[in-house]
Amino acid sequence: MKISIAKELMKRCILKEIQTSFLFQGGMGIGKSDMWKQITRDLDMQLVDLRLAQLEPGDIIGVPRGVEGKTVWLQPGWWPKEGTRGIVHLDELNRAPVDVRQAVFQLVLDKRMHTHVLPRGWYVHASINPSNGNYQVEELDKAMLRRFCQIKIVPDVDEFIGYWHKTYQDQHADLISRFVLSNKGFLVNDEEFEIEAQPTPDGYRMIHEMMSAGVLDGETETEVVQGLVGREIAVAFVRFMDKTFKKPVSGKDVLNNYPAVKEQIKAQNNDAMFVTLHDLIGVLKGLD
Repeated sequence: MKISIAKELMKRCILKEIQTSFLFQGGMGIGKSDMWKQITRDLDMQLVDLRLAQLEPGDIIGVPRGVEGKTVWLQPGWWPKEGTRGIVHLDELNRAPVDVRQAVFQLVLDKRMHTHVLPRGWYVHASINPSNGNYQVEELDKAMLRRFCQIKIVPDVDEFIGYWHKTYQDQHADLISRFVLSNKGFLVNDEEFEIEAQPTPDGYRMIHEMMSAGVLDGETETEVVQGLVGREIAVAFVRFMDKTFKKPVSGKDVLNNYPAVKEQIKAQNNDAMFVTLHDLIGVLKGLD
């Protein structure tokens, strides 16, 4: 996904208050970290940028203190104040020590730490370099990765040139611009890696949340679904969701509109009938 598309997706998610955390993976120096500065500036939000490789667990979870015979945890200094809006950016997540990575588990999924709950309007996202052998990073385990929608960020020459001319106006910048355009392979080295997400029930919950909010479009749907349940499943999912794809009759149609779907049910093969039957069972259980 290009930076510009990722930025617009994030803005849509924030405006719709989508709490799914995103993990952006990509090579060095392509703008992953700066993207969050641009997003928060455009939306007039705050940014808490945590460089996890430089922190200790106490910097994340705060420190304990005895109060009236009980242990309570003080908020860390970066913890957002009530009434504010912003993004907590976990940068260099896979460069952090294991105990620091463990410390952010609850923050990523539940948006809380001990008894401290992030104020409404705050979101948690992360950025990393890939573990493809080019960087001194750690492999993130499945339990951590499943908390995120993983997105591969790729550099784009035209996007870079647009940003370059917007940022720099002098003659040397103009020369560099034309040099890069004349030698497109000189912008960045290609990073070979794949997003490896595993299907989970919670992954489908996050897909449902974003579909219901209408934040996905033709440019983002496949990559977002892939980032939550895996590449092969994403291809099948997007195909299934196409309006022209012939789907098994739903359990709700059996209950509410049986005369209209009766002949379609009779024509279904065993696999489709299995889907209809078990969907109907699920609908009936939902009525309890």
